[in-house]
Amino acid sequence: MVEQRRDLYITIFQKAVKQRELTIFSIWITDRHPDDDKVWLFNAGSYDMLLSTLRKGNVTVNEIPAFVLSVLKKKGEGEEAKVERVLKDLEERLGGEEGMWGSLMEFQKVGVAKAVAREGRVLIGDEMGLGKTLQALAVCAWYRTEWPVLVICPSSLRLTWQAEIQKWLSVESDAIQVIFSGKDEVDQNAEFVIISYDLATKDQLAEQLSERKFKIVVADESHYLKSRDAKRTKTILPMLKNAKQALLLSGTPALSRPMELYTQLSALFKKFVSMQAFGTRYCDAKHGRYGWDYSGNSNTRELNWYLTKTVLIRRLKKDVLTELPEKRRQCIYVEIPAKAKKAMQKLKEKTNVLDAKIQRSKDNVEKFTEAQWEKRLHLVDMYGETGRAKIAPVVEYIGELYEDTGKKFIVFAHHMDVLDGISEYLDEKVKAKYIRIDGNTSQQIRHSLCEQFQGDAETRVAVLGITAAGVGLTLNAADLVIFAELFWNPAQLLQGEDRAHRIGREGNVDVKYILA
Repeated sequence: MVEQRRDLYITIFQKAVKQRELTIFSIWITDRHPDDDKVWLFNAGSYDMLLSTLRKGNVTVNEIPAFVLSVLKKKGEGEEAKVERVLKDLEERLGGEEGMWGSLMEFQKVGVAKAVAREGRVLIGDEMGLGKTLQALAVCAWYRTEWPVLVICPSSLRLTWQAEIQKWLSVESDAIQVIFSGKDEVDQNAEFVIISYDLATKDQLAEQLSERKFKIVVADESHYLKSRDAKRTKTILPMLKNAKQALLLSGTPALSRPMELYTQLSALFKKFVSMQAFGTRYCDAKHGRYGWDYSGNSNTRELNWYLTKTVLIRRLKKDVLTELPEKRRQCIYVEIPAKAKKAMQKLKEKTNVLDAKIQRSKDNVEKFTEAQWEKRLHLVDMYGETGRAKIAPVVEYIGELYEDTGKKFIVFAHHMDVLDGISEYLDEKVKAKYIRIDGNTSQQIRHSLCEQFQGDAETRVAVLGITAAGVGLTLNAADLVIFAELFWNPAQLLQGEDRAHRIGREGNVDVKYILA
């Protein structure tokens, strides 16, 4: 097996052997493994001689796969030198300190440089909240001459991608196409096309996307492609393989379930090993009554070494904590249903009517005051309608977070309709264990609910009313705070953020504001 220790590539011989056999290869032993005294360490440069000697000594050897050896023995300019060379050019390409470059943290700059050094075919597996989207867009900026770009993402993130592209790459809105329906046609002139995984599998759209021959394809939340038999995987995989640059983003690369990575790796490598070879080496493959079982894992240290040396860029929050701000805020833009759009349009039209009424009555104090109160009541109604309009996309986003992250999080809303919609979704669709605190929750049970969220690993969601639970509660077990609605007073929002960002918390807090 292969792993890396102290910048030295090594092989591990994982069985206790007789003294006679140990003598055969003792000249190559560099050390014993610190975690297992029956394991010996060797310099990788000795592998061929060691293997030859072992064979002559009639020792059974589980050889290192050829595709791993090819990386181990690769000659030429090392990756560190390539990364340093790219970093020197990145600052100018990304607009210097006044542009995107100045907004990247140091670990993000290194991530972008690594992606470029690997010719733009990578799996950016940074933990949630470390800016995978920004890094992907920086890579796209480097390869600007290869545009147009196809972005495939969960449906709840399409508008967020649109906003981030406009913000960081200064692309005009009419050069970005967001596909919302299977009846849409791919814009042949768009610089960016953004589409959900489900819509990308629609026959007509899939054909048009393939015909466009995108040289850069981004797959956000790429673990959506983990099932090799799913239609979405069969449709999207060729787009990734045929692209010149393929950027896969996933905060949860399944290193403990390697087979879930196989299709994603197949997308990144132009040629990759067979599923059986991969499963045998890394999935503890077993042959049963119904065929091969690849649900296990084996040689995971070697797999992690191989991926890190070839396609995987992964950092954890604990590794880059000193570079992170205490709070990281992000706006998540969602699309509301057509029926809700019509209702909102009518409310906007009524607002215009009321504004005109106020203007007409400004010379009559009584009528002017009456018109102003009428508008205030209307705005309260409109505020409630904005919350109801967002329920469907909000719960979709929450469901995706729950399934994908494994993290604890808080969801704030103001209106009972919205709180009920979220609770109903968690009960019926997600089957999640959660707590809820709103204006109807008695003071007597609030403390016990907080203790449940803080201490019970299975209770991963806290659904809270903005005004009812914005102060006095400690819920710092949460890594993430989501605002399904905004509030009139920004101070209430800051107090809500601080339910998780409390004294005693280790690490930063991510805050997401869902906007439509």
